[in-house]
Amino acid sequence: MRFIDRNIDRHWAWIIVASSFFAHLICFGVAWTTGVFNAIFLEEFRESRVVTSWAGSLMPACMFIAGPLSSFLISRLGCRVTMMLGGVTSTCGFVLSCFAPNITVLYFTFGIITGLSFGAAHLAAITAVTFYFDKFRNVATGVAVTGVGVGTLIFPPLIRALVDVYSWRGAMLLLGAVSLNLCVCGALIRPVDRPELKKSQTSLDPTMFRKLDFWMLCMNNFLVCFGLSITYLHLTAYAENRGVDFERSALLVSGIGISNLVGRLAMGMIAQQQGVDTILLYLISFLVSGVAVACMAALGTFAGLLVMALLFGIFTAGIGTLSAPILADILGIHRFTGGYGFLSIVSGLGQMVGGPVAGLMYDQTRTYVWSFLVGGISMCLSSMFMIVPFRRMRSISNIQTTEEKYVFDSGQNVAMVTGDETITMHPSTA
Repeated sequence: MRFIDRNIDRHWAWIIVASSFFAHLICFGVAWTTGVFNAIFLEEFRESRVVTSWAGSLMPACMFIAGPLSSFLISRLGCRVTMMLGGVTSTCGFVLSCFAPNITVLYFTFGIITGLSFGAAHLAAITAVTFYFDKFRNVATGVAVTGVGVGTLIFPPLIRALVDVYSWRGAMLLLGAVSLNLCVCGALIRPVDRPELKKSQTSLDPTMFRKLDFWMLCMNNFLVCFGLSITYLHLTAYAENRGVDFERSALLVSGIGISNLVGRLAMGMIAQQQGVDTILLYLISFLVSGVAVACMAALGTFAGLLVMALLFGIFTAGIGTLSAPILADILGIHRFTGGYGFLSIVSGLGQMVGGPVAGLMYDQTRTYVWSFLVGGISMCLSSMFMIVPFRRMRSISNIQTTEEKYVFDSGQNVAMVTGDETITMHPSTA
């Protein structure tokens, strides 16, 4: 009989959280600040906004589209090797970007290679935390993904400083050196022994597609990422278009990073409280953030944009902090990796089309007003899709409260039966 790893919710599990924190800092710190590079590429290559937008939007899009490949790698190689592989290949992507002669080459090096590499490292990071935690999963996930907020805070001014001193090509080389630290993060991840992970040996369990709640979460993520892509990629250029200087325009993205950091910690702690409905909190967060993006379309001052950017940062924390625990609740821990991989494809599609659609709308109308209105509306609509999981999961929770029980097998091991999950524990730890 095999028992649950003693590190679950304690001991080395918190080292995994630290590793995941720095992995998120690097991956999303760069991916969510591609709007800074977007402004640089516009000036360097003199292409239209829709053409230039693809270079920036491909990176976060490929991060998510890499989901199935990352799931396969994790199921075969484990989280440790997958993250280290992502660190090596992302460095290669940045080094190749340094020598890009035109924007088209950057599509491949900066967008696709680096994006896919970050996707592998990111999925390994969030999967490791999910596997290592049960009781404190919301808090652990919240702490781990605060790396996104910290990264979004420090990378915009860092990238701008590197470009000023070393040019954008030199900055690419230095970012490659930074991304190599993902290998260090991966080295800290130890394999975890969990019996329920043996239920599914494949990286993609087809039974998850029978769940309506899973499809609703997929639609939610597509619309959320569509709006996120518009905001992150075009906010700097939009502010400059409104007369805000470049330095303060870049600070708007840093403002999102600060508020997102606070939001991720707060949502992780709030979701951990007894009686708090995680899906309801998630639903409300994107309703508010969608309104904030739509309001940006009517604001032209730095102060007004900064207020909306701060609100946007706080409430968009939900997708990083709450989506993984919600997915684990919907599919079960044994289908998490495959489910997260497929969810990443849907998210990546939203990321891929959001930025270029906004750029195309600007090229046609010569204003970002309609772009940000569309982005805000898409995020508000994303909340509506979560009404179905909210109602269904609440009903299931009420049923499980009455059915949950403890049973003993022939070896006197305690097994807690809840829904379709069975967790076996030694009597000394039950």
